[in-house]
Amino acid sequence: MGTARVTPRTGKRDRDADSMSAPVKAPHGEKTIALTVRFWTNDIAPKGKVEPGNCWDSGMVRFKMSTTHGIENHDWVPFDTLDDLIPKIRKAARAAGVKILSSK
Repeated sequence: MGTARVTPRTGKRDRDADSMSAPVKAPHGEKTIALTVRFWTNDIAPKGKVEPGNCWDSGMVRFKMSTTHGIENHDWVPFDTLDDLIPKIRKAARAAGVKILSSK
């Protein structure tokens, strides 16, 4: 798999050819990739109610559909603790075909 690096002349990121597709035109507002994280709130308050601002440290994640980036809807990936969240984001990224490049 390719690696990301910064070119000395421009200071911009340069990626190996095998790590990405050909660039496409992206309208304003469609350049980012969105991730949805949902935290569970069940059993904190009586049935049918919520305690505003309170949630468990578990829930689900998935990447938002994006035609610009070729991301389709995929199943939600559950996580059990906040420590489990990063590995589950990586799992959701693989399922959605998102390549997360390392930054500095």
